Amino acid sequence: MHVLENNYLKVSINPARGGVITSIFSKSTNDEWIYYDNSRRSTENVFENYDDIWCGGFEELFPNDAPGEVQNRILKDHGELWLQNWNITDHDNNSINLQTECATVPALVSKKIILCQDQPTILINYKIKNISDEEYPFLFKLHPAMRIEQGDELQLEGGRIIQVDSSFSKIIGTHHEFNWPFVNDKSGNNKDISVIPAREKLLQEFIYVKDLKSSWCGLKRKSSNEEFILNFPGKIFPYCWFFMALGGWREHYTVVMEPCTNFPKDMITAIANGTSAFMKSFEKLEFEVSIDIRNGNADI
Repeated sequence: MHVLENNYLKVSINPARGGVITSIFSKSTNDEWIYYDNSRRSTENVFENYDDIWCGGFEELFPNDAPGEVQNRILKDHGELWLQNWNITDHDNNSINLQTECATVPALVSKKIILCQDQPTILINYKIKNISDEEYPFLFKLHPAMRIEQGDELQLEGGRIIQVDSSFSKIIGTHHEFNWPFVNDKSGNNKDISVIPAREKLLQEFIYVKDLKSSWCGLKRKSSNEEFILNFPGKIFPYCWFFMALGGWREHYTVVMEPCTNFPKDMITAIANGTSAFMKSFEKLEFEVSIDIRNGNADI
């Protein structure tokens, strides 16, 4: 485990388990922002089913989400970054640089996690390099699992909500599009989906949000008024998904905020719809995201 720490935050990273951020701890409120339960992950090298051993954390998904064969490549469940042992190429008191090479696509992926010295801000610089002359489709998705409490509020300036899977849904009643954050629930009532319900209600939902009004999403803690703000480049991530395990899915109580390059999760459908990202021959894609922990009265 590698730890970055300043006067505001303590950040824990596990390079051997997908370079996952296992903790973002706010010292001002003594609050943990990341949902992570390592007891759910198998100690054996069994990685075939992502859901069976998923335990949270801030991961990344690449080069796909849903498993399957795409252009003669067999893509693994939720991609392969989450199960890689990332190499530490450099580190100091305020940053760590991690790198891994993919097997399912010819790609070299690196990320540098930086904890700013004098503020509660984390920067993550990503580089994805196509190390071949082949062009191929891909999905890249940020995947932070958030620790939630009843009454917390998911934050997004606006967009159009689409239900991912009606058979999974326990909140949304129809497959229509809705304006964030209101949907029609199973009883036909207008419901604000951004407000976190009690765990005891055993709910779950999975949504895409397209036509985003701005390039950030967040979570506001009701008990402290503190906010976790995830800023991302809108040209790279035109969609934001929310996987909402609200007690009703495998006993998890978390929301995964998922800025994403693609829509929907099925790669073949996204390619056909023109809503998949592509890596060009020898292309090098670089971008940065940031996390700001701040009082809820501050301007974004």
